[in-house]
Amino acid sequence: MHADRWLERWLLLVAERVETQPILELGCGSGIDTSTLEAAGHRVVAVDLSEDSIAKARVRAPPAGVLLCRLNSTNDHHFGASGHPEIEPNYYLVDGQQKRFFSKAAVQELFATGWCVLHLEERVVHRYAIPKAVWEVVLEKAG
Repeated sequence: MHADRWLERWLLLVAERVETQPILELGCGSGIDTSTLEAAGHRVVAVDLSEDSIAKARVRAPPAGVLLCRLNSTNDHHFGASGHPEIEPNYYLVDGQQKRFFSKAAVQELFATGWCVLHLEERVVHRYAIPKAVWEVVLEKAG
């Protein structure tokens, strides 16, 4: 498995935009990105999957400033974008879990209101044993 150091190229932008605000990390998994952000001196509120945790995170750190995220790409065939029962377009039941996959147009639609897109790029990452296709998105809350 290769190290996935995707956040490193965004740390300067994050430092410029968030100043002393905490960073809200949604879908933190095992904390790889959390540790990168903390090592760079940021306060991070990291949550994953639980609706209760997300509700608490909204109270502790309202999502203002910069949002960095990765979304499953419709080209992510290794991780469920094909070959699984389709619930609705680009939304599949993968090994008992519901997973949403995004096209470029779907990402743009998702963030069309209230966000300024600073960066939108489809990438293949090597964080897992097999390559994964994602949309890497950097947004700023519109003023």
